[in-house]
Amino acid sequence: MFPGPSLLIPIYAMLRRLTLDNSRLGLLLLYTAFVLPFTTWMSVGTFRNIPRDLEDAARIDGCSQLQAFLREFDVFWNEMAAATVMMSLPLIIIFLFVQKFFVRGLTEGALSG
Repeated sequence: MFPGPSLLIPIYAMLRRLTLDNSRLGLLLLYTAFVLPFTTWMSVGTFRNIPRDLEDAARIDGCSQLQAFLREFDVFWNEMAAATVMMSLPLIIIFLFVQKFFVRGLTEGALSG
């Protein structure tokens, strides 16, 4: 486990040696190597939370396993956006009232004398 910035120089040296620096293929390889395992690891929990009964019901209706995965899944983007606005609205209102204290705290250290 290395911190991300410590890998920049070796990755750049490797891409430069393979003449893939400043190319889309090099960028594609980097994204695939670093993002795909993390995305797969994060998605495992989501896939495990899909109820088995939902897949069984789709199979009874005549869907294959792939069709059951693709057709029974839906993301409610409008509801998610509304929930995000409703959750952030109280924070925005509170920040509007305490904003002057933030500005005062930032500028007090800048004044001398």
